[in-house]
Parts: sequence; C-alpha cells; structure tokens
Amino acid sequence: MKQNYKDYLEVTVDDAERAGFTERYPKHRCGTVYYVSESCEYVLAYVQFYGWILIDKETYEDIQSINISMNSKGQGSFYVPYVEIESVNVMLHRFVKNAAKGVLVDHKNHNRCCCIKENLRFCNYKQNALNCRRHSLIANGCNSDSEVDCYLKYRDTARVIYKGTELEEFVYDIENDFSKTLGLLIHYYIFGDITKAEMYQMNLAYWRDTLDNTPIAIAV
Repeated sequence: MKQNYKDYLEVTVDDAERAGFTERYPKHRCGTVYYVSESCEYVLAYVQFYGWILIDKETYEDIQSINISMNSKGQGSFYVPYVEIESVNVMLHRFVKNAAKGVLVDHKNHNRCCCIKENLRFCNYKQNALNCRRHSLIANGCNSDSEVDCYLKYRDTARVIYKGTELEEFVYDIENDFSKTLGLLIHYYIFGDITKAEMYQMNLAYWRDTLDNTPIAIAV
C-alpha cells in the first residue's frame, strides 16, 4: 500500500496499463511510446532513457506520428523535449503554445516535461526570471526557519510587493514546484490515485525532505 510521496514519484508502464492506457507508436519508432486512453484528456509520452512527458490529447493528435527527442539547452545543459516540424527542431512547449519568434514560454510548475497547455504561459525575460527555481529570497525574519518555509514566506511577501503588476503571477512558489515530482502530477491528473490536496501536500513533503532544513541566512 502506498504511504507517502516516495511511492508516487516513479511511474511505471504497469501503472499506465492498469489505468487503461494503451501503447501507441509514432510512424518511425525511435525511442518514443505514447500511452493513450479514450476517456482521458491527457496523454503520456515515454522517451527512452529520459522518462515521461505529459501532454494534452489535442497536442498528441498533432504530433502522434512524430518522435519526441530530448536535447540539451543552455550552459546549464538541462534537457528540453523537442519535436521535428517540417525538418526543423522545435521545443515542444513552444509548439504547444504556437509561440512567435522572440516570445518566451514559461512552465508554471518549473517542470519542462509537463507540456500541458494549462501549465504554459507567455512571458518576458523579467517575468521568466522571477519564476526561476532558487530565486533570491527577499523575505525578512527567515533565519530560524527551514528553507521551505523561507520560500513560502518569500512568495507571500513578493505577492504583496508585486500586487497589481505584471509580476504578481510570476513569483516563485515552492508549493507549485513540481520540477522533480512529475510523478505526483501524473498520479493526480491521469491516474486519479491522489487528490489535488494530497498532491500539494506530498510535493511540499518532498521539498522538505530534499532541501536542507538547517537555518539559513536571508540576504535582504
């Protein structure tokens, strides 16, 4: 019996098949398998050697004959899902949003493999910077709190500071940081194994376990 977040982070093919999803292959098999259910609005794509990507069924209808590849981007060498459209490699999240050249697309929950439309939004560089993980904290009085609590205080403080501005919705929020816990989203969105409240509770538990809970100094 599953007890906590650790039991939900790993999503297996057996999980997908148990939930009624069946395998679908692109026209040219090369490392991608789609898992589709007639009754679900989301589709799981499994990319060999990298893992799961979450997309809308509408997106799947557009790319079902195409393989998804994972390519490194930037100096940090993080990997981003790509699809080849008319012989041009396009980042999947930009394809989903049909983003024009020069327009940035932000992942709200910081997980680049969560490419469902509700997780994507247009932004500028300033907005995008505010939604980066480990953004500089500006809250006061956090030196005796855990790092997670400091981030929560930063969120609450920053939302007041930026209230009514274009930056209000781009404040870093660790409660919504699923950058390492895509499995929780899958179990909530697709499999229905956990409720939304349980998903957020497990996500915070993950970060409390992952981040150092020793006191930290906050630069103001």
